[in-house]
Amino acid sequence: MNFLKKLWDIVSSDRYWVIACMLFVMGLLIIIRVNSPLPIGAPAWWPYYLAFAAAFASAVGLLLRKEWSRYTSVLIGAMFAFVIARKCYYQGFTPMNVTNAIISVATVYYFWRVPITHLQELLADPGFVEAWRQKIEELQQEFKNHPSPRIVLLLSEPLPLDASQLAVAAQRAYGHAFEIIPGCPSPTAAGFLPNEHPEPFVTGEPPTLLCFSSPWYFLVSVAPESYPFAYVPRDHMHGQSSEPSSGSLPDDQSDDDAWVPAFGHRAAIEIELLPTFQQQAKDSNYAHTSKLVTELLDDRCLGLYFVNADKLLPNSPPLIAALRSDNPAEALQLVDETAA
Repeated sequence: MNFLKKLWDIVSSDRYWVIACMLFVMGLLIIIRVNSPLPIGAPAWWPYYLAFAAAFASAVGLLLRKEWSRYTSVLIGAMFAFVIARKCYYQGFTPMNVTNAIISVATVYYFWRVPITHLQELLADPGFVEAWRQKIEELQQEFKNHPSPRIVLLLSEPLPLDASQLAVAAQRAYGHAFEIIPGCPSPTAAGFLPNEHPEPFVTGEPPTLLCFSSPWYFLVSVAPESYPFAYVPRDHMHGQSSEPSSGSLPDDQSDDDAWVPAFGHRAAIEIELLPTFQQQAKDSNYAHTSKLVTELLDDRCLGLYFVNADKLLPNSPPLIAALRSDNPAEALQLVDETAA
């Protein structure tokens, strides 16, 4: 019984009804062609070949959840409407032609509005918007109570990190593939999986990448300038190589020249573990987050800023060893707000 219910849920999906229509059109065109005496290359067959190609492309695109399949499906509906319009012109508005005309218009409208992607199917659910709003409120409250773990790499020069490079680094860190989505606007957006995986890209703008392999989601932000909260008093610059210091800017910044970027860094990469609909972001000892950080560490990294612990640490072999330990927070003596 459960199998039949699941089968009906699949078949009753709007998208699968359109796929069934496309397969029906393809089968009908094949039958017409087999029973026709016209030569295969006759110009009269060209519209039928176009309809077959459009129906085939629509079926494949709908199976892969491609948004462009909406347009090829509408093309099939429009061709059907054109055939009915010709019949009405030559035969008049008979009851059958009028019925077919109504069906053709409804078909075009249905094909245009049918949900194709995962997100469109979710939004088609009347109760989804309200459930989404309530979940966002819960996440926002949890986010305030338990800030997401964040580590910032302070760099001597910008690191041209793109989606493909981040995917390789994440796979080295965790031993399995991660997917990358450019431009994640907020932590709640991590609740959606992508409908299509974008090609690797390099952009002139600082990219923001969502790096996920459920249930872990990381927001990786690449900034070509110094991190705004990783500043220290100018007279502490010489002591940074050995002593950690706070990265917070003072409330009164009247004398901006007295504060300089920590370790003299000129760029930064921020890695934040995000909360999702499935779970809260819990990594108070940084054992999970630090795996990705260590894969991005190189000679350009001058130090790390642990945002939640408000602590700066210079890049060094002991730091890397601590990050690779089972409990980096304990090894580095971090007092982390995420552990509260």
